[in-house]
Amino acid sequence: SEGELSKPSPYVNIIYDDDEGNEDDGEDIIPKDLEKALAVFIIGGVDGFLKRYQDGDENEPTNRSMLIHPSQLTYKQKNYYDEVVTKKNIWHKLLQQGSDDPAKLDLISKLKEAHEDLSDTCKENLKTFEDIMLYINEFMNDLRIHLINASKSATQSESIPWEQGYGHILVSGNAVDRGTTVNGLTVTYMPRCDSDQIDTQMQRARFLGYKSKYKELIRIYC
Repeated sequence: SEGELSKPSPYVNIIYDDDEGNEDDGEDIIPKDLEKALAVFIIGGVDGFLKRYQDGDENEPTNRSMLIHPSQLTYKQKNYYDEVVTKKNIWHKLLQQGSDDPAKLDLISKLKEAHEDLSDTCKENLKTFEDIMLYINEFMNDLRIHLINASKSATQSESIPWEQGYGHILVSGNAVDRGTTVNGLTVTYMPRCDSDQIDTQMQRARFLGYKSKYKELIRIYC
């Protein structure tokens, strides 16, 4: 029915113009929706980590990954990369602080919201928030963040060291538009204008792929 078709998807989150950060005014402030996407990815990543390595579920993918696809411009990709690395390090340090630290309590609240978000689609299959918090530091220790583009300091898409950790975050532009396999992709953040080229649109759509084993964890921010 028309009413059913108009219902918002729990898998897709719309990024509005006022939440795309301040990349044009010299301030590298991480957008709120990207912060939410990171929290969702981390919760889902720890869930997969526990299922594969604690429960011994070989049906779980060997990696969980997130793709951040901010711009065709390499300097903007680098800005996003730097901000994500900084945010990850801040969160990791906060998680090791005392339980009464206000900043840690705020972070735990964000992570709880992310767990509730995933619970909407995962139902009983998602690990409890308490179990996830017991192992979140172990996941964060090995979380790898990669800048994938044509710049000299960046990692090339065919050289991503998937074996070095369970969780991976890729920040890129056109370098992953065509022919790149992103292992265990669950979260995609892509605050970019629609491409005029249908081929590019179709190549991006390939990231949706065949992910029936963990489709409940997939989230798209666009």
